[in-house]
Amino acid sequence: MRGISLGLTAACLTASFLSIGLSSQSGLDKPRERYERMATAEFSKQAEEAAKKGEPWPHNPLLVALKFVGEDAECNSRTIVIHKLEGRGSATVEVTDEGCWDDSIRGEKFKLRLVSGTGGVWKITEALKAWACWRGHTNYSTEPCI
Repeated sequence: MRGISLGLTAACLTASFLSIGLSSQSGLDKPRERYERMATAEFSKQAEEAAKKGEPWPHNPLLVALKFVGEDAECNSRTIVIHKLEGRGSATVEVTDEGCWDDSIRGEKFKLRLVSGTGGVWKITEALKAWACWRGHTNYSTEPCI
């Protein structure tokens, strides 16, 4: 009797995990985020010039990212996630601003890929941006807000 009970419990748990896995992979629960590319060439020149002048920010991937997206967002909160690959000289920084004071845009999300270059100056190799709206689409996208 105990073996049958354990077997049924295991079968139910397995079925639950399978159904959770299937529903989360269906894509129905969260719309896919879409980003637009941002130009980085001019900013890279500014970082190089700042490094030549002895400014410290170009030598830190977090400070480079904040300088690029703006250090002072007009939003209620800012979340920063840094994925740094030690020994490889690369990092990804994600900056999400929520509760923006704009009447259309609720939040902005930036994804930046950086590499450490000559003299330890961090360079943005890819910059992506998306926004969520107070009205209209609420997922992060490049669609206009209402």
